[in-house]
Amino acid sequence: MIRLSPTRLWRIHLSVAAAVVATAWAIGLGYALLSPAAGADATLRNLNAFVPAALLTLLMAVATLLLGQTSRQLSSTERTLRREVRRSRKALENMREGVVLLNARGRVTFANGAAQAWLPDARGHRFSSAIARAGFELTNEDGTKLRDNDPIRSFCLQRGCDLDGIWLTRTAGHDDAWLAVSVRVLRDDDDTVTGATLTITDRSEEHERLHESALSASILADMHDAVMIADAQGIVVDVNPAFTHLTGYAREEIVGQSADILRSTQYDAEFHAAFWRQMERDGHWSGRFWNRRKSGEEYCAWQIVTMIRDSRGHTVRHIVVSRDITDQELRENELWQRANFDALTGLANRTRFTDRLHQALSHSLRHGESFALCYLDLDRFKQVNDTLGHAAGDALLREVAARMIAVLREEDTIARLGGDEFALLLPKTQEASDIGHVAQKVIDALAAPFDLIEGEARIGVSIGVARFPQDGTNATALAAAADQALYRVKAGGRNGWRLASA
Repeated sequence: MIRLSPTRLWRIHLSVAAAVVATAWAIGLGYALLSPAAGADATLRNLNAFVPAALLTLLMAVATLLLGQTSRQLSSTERTLRREVRRSRKALENMREGVVLLNARGRVTFANGAAQAWLPDARGHRFSSAIARAGFELTNEDGTKLRDNDPIRSFCLQRGCDLDGIWLTRTAGHDDAWLAVSVRVLRDDDDTVTGATLTITDRSEEHERLHESALSASILADMHDAVMIADAQGIVVDVNPAFTHLTGYAREEIVGQSADILRSTQYDAEFHAAFWRQMERDGHWSGRFWNRRKSGEEYCAWQIVTMIRDSRGHTVRHIVVSRDITDQELRENELWQRANFDALTGLANRTRFTDRLHQALSHSLRHGESFALCYLDLDRFKQVNDTLGHAAGDALLREVAARMIAVLREEDTIARLGGDEFALLLPKTQEASDIGHVAQKVIDALAAPFDLIEGEARIGVSIGVARFPQDGTNATALAAAADQALYRVKAGGRNGWRLASA
């Protein structure tokens, strides 16, 4: 079958009409002119009768054409409208959001595919009953029930008001759902409410994320440990109340600042470089760490640092959890100090000195280096105690320690073994002349008078020296050699020094 375009059909109709009019005119005119009735009067009468008929025929032809054209236009418009309706319906069906149309009585007249997935068989039912059958209820965003059981009917359809901020919620185990509902009222030309359009958006995942976020924030706020969250560049993005309590920084003061604001002065660049190397390698670090409060006071924390990476392996966050252990650290330091240092002078005690002696032996054996062990006894110290008292004796011992520290090298170790007995470790010392130089500096320093509160005191010092490896290759042998050298000095008149091998 041949299908003709509307333009070609119009042209055919126009040609047929023109042919009909021309034929009618020809017939009529021929009748008027060629009538058997003779004479001009008869011809004139025939023409007078023909003209109205011809005009009527012409008008009818034009009307026929106009009606045909109008019909075609209406048919084209109808087809266009039908296409648009189909397109609109298809678009509505393909929308991710649910779309529901209600009439003025609140009954569902249309529901797209998304809406039917949540509200099956809703068409023809009141919206309130449709959601009830599907296990939903209208609530506020936080899940609390609405004061009005059916606000869409009472507020939108009856009062003609649009509505936002209501939710369809269903909490039934794994089938939890949170649907945001937006209602827009439909009106006719007389402003009469004819129904409403409902747009339903699934916000279940978003609500779950917000719930988890709120839960995390609550947990974070309730944690006793300080928590700091920083971005990949070390800029603080969030802290919890425990952090502000620990550091003295309010949240609004620290957020947006570099985490380096907490950095202690106890660590050098090499330490921080090693720290970040481990973080990049392992993704985490834990241990004791000294930081600085807002006041400038330093505190010790047991710190756990975790690096958070995205799916591509890029660092996005650093989570730092800190627990204040300053008091514990100070107590441990105090206990360690007591265990390793003399309470009166602050010098290393016998335990600490023995440990350092073994370290010197191990180092010298590995590297073939020499060192000297010196034992010292103060001369005439008992006289100071007897004449000026024990308080003066204690003050004298503190001053002795200070004078020896002043003349010894930083790498040398000096210890108080007990009473008026002291010991020295002189690393990297081999030549007798070098040892003698150090010993004489100590002798000279202690020979000067001590101006005590109780009065002036004068003492001397006797020093016995043993060298590694000449006088022994272990701690016992070296100690015995140094002690024997000290005995010989005392026997020889005191206030001097002597090598064990001399």
